[in-house]
Amino acid sequence: MRKYKLGTLGFFLAMFFLAGGFTVSCSRLLLPSDAAITKDIKGKMSSDPLLKNASVGVSTHGHVVTLTGQVPDDSAHLAAYKIATEEKGVTIIR
Repeated sequence: MRKYKLGTLGFFLAMFFLAGGFTVSCSRLLLPSDAAITKDIKGKMSSDPLLKNASVGVSTHGHVVTLTGQVPDDSAHLAAYKIATEEKGVTIIR
């Protein structure tokens, strides 16, 4: 009887850990690629009236977005930052 209880407990513990690992793997698969993040941010910036004529470079590596260049004023700076922060998959903005 004791063997049965330990076997059952081991089975349920294994299922618990496997399910947790699967969830983490799936969530990583759902994140957009670095190229997709860069493309989306550039597209949103080009359609934003404050950033349309600004010279802002966007690069992404490991879901970390780097914004470079110049903007005409603080409101354009804030608009660029806001677009980048709202993009799915972005972890840090530099």
